[in-house]
Amino acid sequence: MIFPVKTVFNAIIIQFIFRVMKCYPAINFTRWFIFIIILYILSAYISANIKPIAEVIQVKGEVHIKPSSIEMIDEFAIAGRSINNGDILSSTLGSQLEFQFTSADIQVTSSDFSELRIDCDYQSCQIKLNYGNLFIKSSSKNQINFSILTKYSVILLDENEVWITSSMGNKDVVYSIMGTTTIYPVGSEEQTIELGERLSLESNSEISTEIITQQMLPHHIHEILDRNQNFKEE
Repeated sequence: MIFPVKTVFNAIIIQFIFRVMKCYPAINFTRWFIFIIILYILSAYISANIKPIAEVIQVKGEVHIKPSSIEMIDEFAIAGRSINNGDILSSTLGSQLEFQFTSADIQVTSSDFSELRIDCDYQSCQIKLNYGNLFIKSSSKNQINFSILTKYSVILLDENEVWITSSMGNKDVVYSIMGTTTIYPVGSEEQTIELGERLSLESNSEISTEIITQQMLPHHIHEILDRNQNFKEE
């Protein structure tokens, strides 16, 4: 069970105050009052900056959530749990996590050995993929800018579907499953790929584009691509 951050933080403050009062009973009331007000303001500030930005839809296997707040403990992801700004999500081999942003029509699925972090402000929201596999569906224009950040690129999310694999070594591969995908490689010019194309990014800044084949994708992702290609031809 997760208690609200503000409740937990206030409880810690109260315990701290009582312990200090036992050690220093001679401190006058005015100074204690000022001290309590400062701690309350700090508590309110921390609580205001920890906001739910997404919700877990489905979990298969073992997926961990490391909260951005030090007052909350790591736990397993479960359907219905909120994901807060700054949380780190890590999945193990054979697992899968699907979540939906609360303020945008964007669904994200991480699978197998993956780790990502979500960082949002009032103007933009970034999914920072440290390593692993991501499938993203962005089906409408959003009020703020959404993107995926890897070691070697920034991938924009804007009415497209993207499959991304990022190795812990030296390579990112971006697959356009629907629509046009814009990519900004580190140290290079803007790149775009259309439905059915993939872009490979190497650590030595080498960039290559090619047509996606069935062998390049997991079966369920290729089925989505095939369906989108057939729909475009109709």
